Amino acid sequence: MSQATLPARTTTDAPSTDWSRSTRLLVLGGILLLAFALFMVDLGGKSIWFDESITAAIARQPTHTFLHTIFNDEANMGLYYVIMRGWAAIGGIGATWMRFLSAIFGVAGVAMLYCLAKRLFDFERAALAALLLALNGFYLQFAQEARSYELTALLGIISTYLFVRAVDDDGWSWWVLYAITIGLAINAHLFALTIPFGHLAALPFRGSVRDRWRRPVVSLGGAFVLGLPAFKVALERRNTQVWWNPPLTLGRVRSVFAAAAGGGGIVLALSVAGCIALAAWAGWRVWRTHRSGDDAWPWAIAVLGYAVPTLLILALCAAEKIIQIRYFSITLPQLALVVSLGLWQLRPRKLFAAGVVVVVLFSCLGVARWYRANKEDWRDAVGITQTRGTASDGLILVDPYRVKLVDYYRHPDSRGPALDYPPSSFNAWPLYRNHQWVGDAKLARLAEDHDTIWVLNSAVDPLRDTKAIRRELARTHELVKTYRYTSVSVDEWRRKS
Repeated sequence: MSQATLPARTTTDAPSTDWSRSTRLLVLGGILLLAFALFMVDLGGKSIWFDESITAAIARQPTHTFLHTIFNDEANMGLYYVIMRGWAAIGGIGATWMRFLSAIFGVAGVAMLYCLAKRLFDFERAALAALLLALNGFYLQFAQEARSYELTALLGIISTYLFVRAVDDDGWSWWVLYAITIGLAINAHLFALTIPFGHLAALPFRGSVRDRWRRPVVSLGGAFVLGLPAFKVALERRNTQVWWNPPLTLGRVRSVFAAAAGGGGIVLALSVAGCIALAAWAGWRVWRTHRSGDDAWPWAIAVLGYAVPTLLILALCAAEKIIQIRYFSITLPQLALVVSLGLWQLRPRKLFAAGVVVVVLFSCLGVARWYRANKEDWRDAVGITQTRGTASDGLILVDPYRVKLVDYYRHPDSRGPALDYPPSSFNAWPLYRNHQWVGDAKLARLAEDHDTIWVLNSAVDPLRDTKAIRRELARTHELVKTYRYTSVSVDEWRRKS
């Protein structure tokens, strides 16, 4: 089935304007430029946080260590680490350069969403979906973070486009490309395995298709073979990377949805929820009215392509009794498409315009909130120990697993204190195992050896109560000052007179 014979617009659609090719290119170009500008604003301004320090550390490992890490410890984002290793070889591991890779993936995701929506619906809804994705504060966050989530979202929307092409054009070449893309997505992040279930759920809404199930199943079989490295490590390391995550509660689910909606507050969250309901209702109406045709196919791809992976990820979170906002980042392009479809159902035109204005304005609020946010400010925390401390001072990192952050921000030629704990022999790999903390005997020796001691405390995943450390140091030293930064604090101790 060629693109020329795709299903016609349904009775739920608003009238479409006849846009010229040059106008369409101008609008799309403007949206992509907006996305690029938003993603580049203050790209390196924030301190890298714990997860990004892992990216930097893996990217600069020796080759044999890197391969061992990828195939035994960190295969969940293995594809991203391979790409980042090559990227770092070009420009290093500075925060701006590392994050620039995610910004590129983010802009590509906006462009790919437009292509998918344009094929399924029309230019107007495609442009609106692309705009909403570019303005999503949650999507922006991961476009400015050196992690795999933006790459996974991009591969997810590419796979959806390839799935549509494979079904419509009925050719094995598309199915091969689809299998490769899904396999790559799984190696970019394991939760990408939920994406093809949304595709399969939409397949029954397509009209007569030769070998409806055989080709998709064969294709996905190949995809899962390509994803075996990620599956292997996931099974071997089950529960080793989730113990610190917050528990799954109804309130947490609400906050996750509000963040995925764009982080613009309750008004935006309710507006997005309403658009999802409108899109689902419109798709249901189309299916009830045109059961014998292919009219419901685009709606099924859009709505089920978002709903099924989201629900599966939520189910996985429920099984582990944990939840994190970032797990749902891979569904953001589909969410933007569904929201655009929901807005398109608003009648009359003035109500549609008002709905778009509300969503866009509060999305901009979410963007502004992200620019003001910071996850962990280790740059300033480590910096204060190096600028105000001396080489003779002691330096304690309460959480040894954040040693890569200190390594990242402490210059080798610094005149400030070097780490006394964790010791230089400490190996953070494999991560998240064998919890350790500085003992009383070690604290006593440090108190004896140093007149001034700096203590770096993580407020995110504290492995030991800071009060216990303070109680031990207080025997010989006094707390002069506590410097507080985002999710990090620094205690400065000096020997008592």
